[in-house]
Amino acid sequence: MEKNNDFFIRSTFRTYLIPSILALLGTTITVLIDSIIIGNFIGEKGLAALNLVKPVYFTFMTLGSLISVGAAANASVYIGKEDQKSCDNMASLALILSVAAGLMVTIPGLIFLPAIVGALGAVGELYQMAHDYAFVMMAGGLSVVLMYYPFNFLRVSGRPRMGVLMFLLMAVLNVVLDLVFLLVFHLGMGGMAFASVLSTVAADLAGFLFLRFPNRCFPLKKPFRVWKSIQEIVVTGSSMALNNFCNIIRTMVLNWILFRAFGNDAITAFALTATVGSFITAVISGVSQTIMPLIGVFYGEKDNTSIRTTMKMAFQSGIGIILAVTMVLVIFPQQICRLFGIQEGDVLGICAAALVCYAVSLVFSMVNNIFIFLFFTTGRNLLANVITFFRAFGFVTVFAMLFSGAGYLMGVWSCFILAEAAAFLVMLMWVGVVRIKNNKFSGLYLLDQIYEDKGKYLSFSVPNKVEEAVNASVKISTFCKENHLDAKTAMMLSLSLEEMLVIIFDHCFEEKQIQYVDIRIFVMPGTVVLRMRNGGKIFDPVLYYEKKKEQAGNGVLADDSLGIRLIVKKAEQVSFNRTFGVNNLTIAIKTA
Repeated sequence: MEKNNDFFIRSTFRTYLIPSILALLGTTITVLIDSIIIGNFIGEKGLAALNLVKPVYFTFMTLGSLISVGAAANASVYIGKEDQKSCDNMASLALILSVAAGLMVTIPGLIFLPAIVGALGAVGELYQMAHDYAFVMMAGGLSVVLMYYPFNFLRVSGRPRMGVLMFLLMAVLNVVLDLVFLLVFHLGMGGMAFASVLSTVAADLAGFLFLRFPNRCFPLKKPFRVWKSIQEIVVTGSSMALNNFCNIIRTMVLNWILFRAFGNDAITAFALTATVGSFITAVISGVSQTIMPLIGVFYGEKDNTSIRTTMKMAFQSGIGIILAVTMVLVIFPQQICRLFGIQEGDVLGICAAALVCYAVSLVFSMVNNIFIFLFFTTGRNLLANVITFFRAFGFVTVFAMLFSGAGYLMGVWSCFILAEAAAFLVMLMWVGVVRIKNNKFSGLYLLDQIYEDKGKYLSFSVPNKVEEAVNASVKISTFCKENHLDAKTAMMLSLSLEEMLVIIFDHCFEEKQIQYVDIRIFVMPGTVVLRMRNGGKIFDPVLYYEKKKEQAGNGVLADDSLGIRLIVKKAEQVSFNRTFGVNNLTIAIKTA
């Protein structure tokens, strides 16, 4: 019985997908809940005021995503390279930077808040409502920055469900506090913001507790290579940060364009679309970010096969989900508008039209986001940033200015579609140019072709049956012959695989429990690398051997550790790590 080696990838992707979506929904749920309650209990002006000061919230989101997403992506690559020290360094530095960055924005932000609110376009009766909300959000901005840290590192540590619990707590608490502060204490816009901050603080505390207990993941240590590590964080996280920054500027520019050309109704429509859009963007980012820790590890391992499988699953899942969302928005736009308190009149038609146009852009948005996360995880940050800039700001504002100048409001709404499609075309052209200039890269993913030669690697999965260990050993022997490896290397690889599989079956799986071990062997100049993955109980064969050797003292090892001893002695390298709740064993053997 044999399966393709995408077994591990598919099971892990499914494990991460829903938690990632739910957790990221939690990052926007506070604004969505505030919008629904404000629209129904305060009115359209309150909704417009909220949209005007959203850049304050987005600023803190930008800082949080820049630091934590960048650090987590680099940490996952270090895990793939089996460099736990550098991984822990990234985590420690990210926490310190998050606190420092949050305070550096909060303090001057509070001092200059009246000027900031005015610059965002709040005038007349909207000013006070916008100021009340922005003041509380600015004061509690550090909690928003810190929110991203436990979420991203819980994912790297293989516990994405803990991130979901964080944000479920935040969502439930936010709803309760919103209603209490608004309907009981009559605190208005400031009360809504206060509820959001308190619920975010609660989520932060829960996330840090999850990181520290029970296993105390990523212990806080004195950072090293500080400036180099900061550079790595900024470069890797720049795409996420740029996306949020572009959203901030886009919101400000479109508010200005719409108010100048079409008035308050257009502002309200954009506010509603932006609110619904933030919710849907969380779904898109959830799918996109699911691939980040997986591709980070695979890229560190030079495993192009697994990268391609991961991308295939991301596109299948992402497009399927977003098509369902698109259908809901296209079929029920007016009903969604009424959910936000927009009941009738011209503004209802304007809001519905804006929602439909936005919905049509979502498939392109999903595809673009998946590519962006792939490129910044694999170090192609310039390409990722170019796509991000054009789709999130450049094309949107250009098209919006052109259509608003002509007095064509539907044209302004269509800019969402045009911007995503144009950014996708820019990405295709860029990839084409790179491949023409350097033919070592293959496909749309621009992966190094040295790791693409199917004759140089073999990937498959086997169930936990002893006879399958023997069959796998034979398969490896055949592979060695096809690659003209010397007899000594072939024997060592076959022995290593068979011995380790039997030991893994015994220690990782319950009796009669059918699970699979993913196997990959890859031929490199002077070295053959054998990698085994399984989702069973934690078991480090090297540590197991060391403990048995210590117990034996000067005596003779008399159990299954003998096989491990032979492999440890003869192999160039034997290493183990636990990633995504999965055991990863790598054996490197020199060739003659």
